[in-house]
Amino acid sequence: MYKEVFSFLIIVLMAILLSGCVLKVESDNHTSSDRWYDSDVATIQRGKITSDQVLSGFGRPGKRIGSDSGNEVWRYTYSDKAETEVGFIFLFHIDVEDETNHELNIEFKNNVVENFWTSRY
Repeated sequence: MYKEVFSFLIIVLMAILLSGCVLKVESDNHTSSDRWYDSDVATIQRGKITSDQVLSGFGRPGKRIGSDSGNEVWRYTYSDKAETEVGFIFLFHIDVEDETNHELNIEFKNNVVENFWTSRY
């Protein structure tokens, strides 16, 4: 009787210890440091906010683009990256990466916001 209970406990203990080797799932998320939030974008007002105010709130843009109409567009970008790793014993290993790029464009006319838009891809 004791031998059967002891054998059963050993089997359960081994199953618990080895279960960590059977299935492995790890996930990691990264966001670039120049991230902005929707609440930040909501503070931008057409015809009211100046380029100096945008500069103090969002920092230096990653890119400045001149338009044919003489306006200037400031482009801010950041990316979210999620990495998931799944493994089963030593039979297979899968890495899944998902990256979303975010872009904020602010168009200025005479140093005042004329238009702005965001996109994700």
